Amino acid sequence: MDLADVREQFVKLSGRYDLSSADFQTDSGADFYIQSGQRWLDRRFYTRKTMGRLFDSVAADAWYLEFQSCRAIKAVWINDDEERWQLRRYDYDIIRRNYSGLRSATDSEAPKYYTPIWIRTTEATDIDDQGAFFNRIKTTDDGSYNAILFMPPTDGAYTIEVIGHFDSNALSINADTSFWSVTAPETLLKAALYQLEVFYRNTEGAKDWKNAILEEGYDIEKDIIEQESSDEYIRE
Repeated sequence: MDLADVREQFVKLSGRYDLSSADFQTDSGADFYIQSGQRWLDRRFYTRKTMGRLFDSVAADAWYLEFQSCRAIKAVWINDDEERWQLRRYDYDIIRRNYSGLRSATDSEAPKYYTPIWIRTTEATDIDDQGAFFNRIKTTDDGSYNAILFMPPTDGAYTIEVIGHFDSNALSINADTSFWSVTAPETLLKAALYQLEVFYRNTEGAKDWKNAILEEGYDIEKDIIEQESSDEYIRE
């Protein structure tokens, strides 16, 4: 099911025909509950689409990478045109202590370490005053960005691979699909209906929907457990 299909079923099941156009092709509030429901499912359950991989290229003298929709960073790999290796994670304060000099005075090499970093600041006017340290901020961050800082700064072009827990594909336009809308549309609809009850403070109704969702979600998670416990799985 795409977003338009989910919207139609949500409106029919909820009886809230005021939340879309008569032909269900235009949103009038239904998508808010559908999107809320999907975000809740992403945070609640571990599925075969929870883990994702993001690839991005960096040029020489780079020391950070920003990306969106990643809830948890699990590992970072890097490669040039000759080899590939995993970056070792260090605490942010340790990296700052070991690379406390100015950017202009730090030698560029193949990166070896990384740390997840906060990129939000409330005031950055003077961040580069009296020289530029290895700071990274994003004053226009809308809340969807995550980032890593890696060291040493790159001495050439590299490709960085970030492995982590990523949000499902956004359901923004009618043709959009996601793991939940395609693989478990019934669960997504129940999550949207659950959010509707929550926002209207119907405690009993919300509890009933939540119980139904948890039962289905645990069944979905069982597939991952079954796969990971396979006798054919080589762990070394």
